[in-house]
Amino acid sequence: MLFSTFRQEVADPDRFYSVLATDTAVQISRFARIPDAVIVDVGGGAGYFSQKFTELGAHCLLVEPEAVPLLDEPMPNFETELERHDWLCRPGRLMPGRTIAGDGMRLPLPDNFADISFSSNVLEHVPSPEALIRESWRITKPGGTIYISYTLWWSLWGGHETSPWHFLGGHYAARRFEKKHGRPPANKFGTSLFGYRIAPMMKIIRELPGAQIHAEPRYYPKWLRWLVFIPAIREATVWNLLVVITKPA
Repeated sequence: MLFSTFRQEVADPDRFYSVLATDTAVQISRFARIPDAVIVDVGGGAGYFSQKFTELGAHCLLVEPEAVPLLDEPMPNFETELERHDWLCRPGRLMPGRTIAGDGMRLPLPDNFADISFSSNVLEHVPSPEALIRESWRITKPGGTIYISYTLWWSLWGGHETSPWHFLGGHYAARRFEKKHGRPPANKFGTSLFGYRIAPMMKIIRELPGAQIHAEPRYYPKWLRWLVFIPAIREATVWNLLVVITKPA
């Protein structure tokens, strides 16, 4: 069901992200208990993940760099699917009162704050992935869980909406997209999209003191986990990497 909704992300983001959030909650439950957990959702957009975690009994805080007070207003009529998508995906739309403005690389939260620090498809959008990883570690309680997934640059979706032209270079792909569509991509290489691989990220994570690390392809069957351990091949085949880190108690 998850794969069947991917093409509907722009046309029906409510359905797509709700299905993705449900799948993610099931996945997290393999590693940590969600009910009664304090969960920090870093870069969670409209709040689909936080909404699902809250339904399951968690206490969620959504952190978004562009979080603004939202008015309770009816959905306008839009001329394009993209305009409707952007309205539905406004930061914090589904989590009013539980969304704060903050930078994932400098989280405005104290040490040992969360039972679970969560970020889904955020890492590839920040200029310093090491800062985001270390901040997620800092705010997580001893014995807590850090969940990080991100899209790999050399995967078919590495360039996001500019794919597959990112294989010829991120800047070229962005220029081509703008020429074709008359507007720059929302995910512009070097500004809001970066080309990260597995090896450098795993090196950063292994430097976390005492971390227990589990890595697997985010959207593949469990029996394909071996792909993440094959250098070079994994960069093009894994697509999206999930790393679950347990902080020592």
